[in-house]
Amino acid sequence: MQALTAYYALKELGNVQSNQIVLIHSVAGGVGIYANRIAKKFNCTTIGTVGNAKKIPMLKDEQIDYILVRDENFLSNIKQILGDNKLDLILEALLGKLFKPTFRLLKPIGRVVVYGASYFATHSNFPNYFQLAYRFFTRPKIDVLKLIEQNKSVLAFNLIWLYEQKDYMRKLLDELISLNLKKPVVSETYKFEEMLIALKKFQMGKTTGKVVIKVG
Repeated sequence: MQALTAYYALKELGNVQSNQIVLIHSVAGGVGIYANRIAKKFNCTTIGTVGNAKKIPMLKDEQIDYILVRDENFLSNIKQILGDNKLDLILEALLGKLFKPTFRLLKPIGRVVVYGASYFATHSNFPNYFQLAYRFFTRPKIDVLKLIEQNKSVLAFNLIWLYEQKDYMRKLLDELISLNLKKPVVSETYKFEEMLIALKKFQMGKTTGKVVIKVG
């Protein structure tokens, strides 16, 4: 499902083309890793973002062209990488404060494809409702008239709708299989009785790739 999510975002909605520049947020996650692998099949230059620098060494074999930490230096770093160029495509998994600044870095006919909203995720057992309310009311908003003026697109999706589109899903899966991508990255494996530990670590955003629970 993660590979299919990445493929649908890039190919079907993003209309990815050869030699484009693609920004992939949360590149250390299951979807992000596959998004980079698929983008590299199109010879794209990929810029991946992570929330924590500790995840960067785990991505050393993924052929990501640039990996940036989403810290106070992020915008200056990505502008330095781009130089006079602009982004062709953004895979957006955050929907936080970086949405508009990176949106401005899109070239005309550039696209943002939203596949997640981790900015609204709760990283503890006790949600901070005031913080969530603040983030909801200050969430990034798009002026449709501005989109027309700027000639840019914002697209979003939920892969669940494909469950009823069997022929279409089969076509996408066949295309995905033909790319001959590597197996998923499994960062950690837990016993079934350790599921709560695994869930808490996943909830805190401290995992990379897939987390596997072994049953039996």
